[in-house]
Amino acid sequence: MKKTIFPLLLLLSSLLCADSIKLHDLSMDALDWDVDSVVYWRWMGNALHNLASGGYVSSRTVEEPQPFRAQITLTPREKLNRGSSGASLVLRGSGGNAWFATLADDGKERTFLLSLRSGNRPVRLNAVTETGKEFRWNYKTPYVLTLSVNRGRAVGSVADKNGTLLCRVSADAGSAGAFPVRVAVHAGTFRCAFSAPKASHVGAGKAEAQIPPQTFTSAHRYTSPDNVSREFSGKGTGFFRIEKAPSGKFWFIDPLGKAMFLCGVDNLTYAGRPCEALGYSPYLRNVQRIFGGSRERWGEHTLGLLSDWGFNYAGTCERIFRTKLPFSFNLMIGSAFAAFGDEYDLTPYRGRVGTAMPNPFHPRFGEWSRRRFLEQIGSEIRNPYFVGYFCDNELQWLGSSRNPDGSGLFDNAMGKRSGHSAKNALVKFLANHYQNRIDAFNS
Repeated sequence: MKKTIFPLLLLLSSLLCADSIKLHDLSMDALDWDVDSVVYWRWMGNALHNLASGGYVSSRTVEEPQPFRAQITLTPREKLNRGSSGASLVLRGSGGNAWFATLADDGKERTFLLSLRSGNRPVRLNAVTETGKEFRWNYKTPYVLTLSVNRGRAVGSVADKNGTLLCRVSADAGSAGAFPVRVAVHAGTFRCAFSAPKASHVGAGKAEAQIPPQTFTSAHRYTSPDNVSREFSGKGTGFFRIEKAPSGKFWFIDPLGKAMFLCGVDNLTYAGRPCEALGYSPYLRNVQRIFGGSRERWGEHTLGLLSDWGFNYAGTCERIFRTKLPFSFNLMIGSAFAAFGDEYDLTPYRGRVGTAMPNPFHPRFGEWSRRRFLEQIGSEIRNPYFVGYFCDNELQWLGSSRNPDGSGLFDNAMGKRSGHSAKNALVKFLANHYQNRIDAFNS
């Protein structure tokens, strides 16, 4: 009897410890979170809103060992397709490991689920609903989700805004679920809002972005594409550059010194583009069927087509092409920044070209630009196939009003709230220009 009671007491003690851990507020500044797709998320007020198909948004805190506890308020708004979808509080580890506490809608039932992925693969759990077996959640209602993990055992719960427990689910994955974690959120084709994030550990943020390990190594070698210019050749420097020929024309010079007219395509991606009405990418389903789910086979086939059709440049592309063809990046520095919310934009990024103008006067814009550069292309800067990057794509320089007199961005800045960093910068500029004389300004 004693042998049975002792481990039960230890288990009970560990669970109570995890559930009673003190929670601290997490920053809701957009720059303190990593967004997988800036098109689908937007900060409005003190909440993070998913506008379309979502993905992950992870806090920029270091992974902490278990026990760990997190909490967030989730307000489901609308499901965007007829299939299964949901929104989750996530405790995310490295290597595709993550615990999920999810408000799920499969088209028939709206339930609360506890799940685990290991190496990006779902793990079969014997989840136990301890409280609220008949719980069904409602849209446009805020719920407080809590997720605790301790030594691979997880407890997820849902409460209303007053703190009344509505549902509690637990599962034990043993060592498979015992990895270090940090707070994240996830949403599918599911409009929702996240607010008031809390965690048991919030102190240590990520270090200043550094140049990451390089993907192009001694195992790779640059080879010029077949269709390069025979009219002119420059000096090989090991990287792409621009040079003026004796004829007066400017050429791209490849790493081996051969002049090139770059002819490429854009968006060479295995997944293609998702169709929001369908909730999936038809292109992805087709290539998975044709190539048996092999990204490598698809890449080799696509490379052959590009060569047959006379293309020598991969544009913005999958990693698989970056040691085969010259390529570039579109960093979308300003567009991404303008997607975060009113503090971060002069005109907001609405998921289409020509809508965004970032707020460069935001005190963290420089930090964001450096981070965006290193995170997007830092691993490729020693790759000779890397031609260069676009910092952005068609920003809205005329402002949202597009006034004929060119005052659009002026009007946008003046329309911001008092104390907004862009408005402060404009007022300071005007005060300096008119030497603090209101009569000169008025005239």
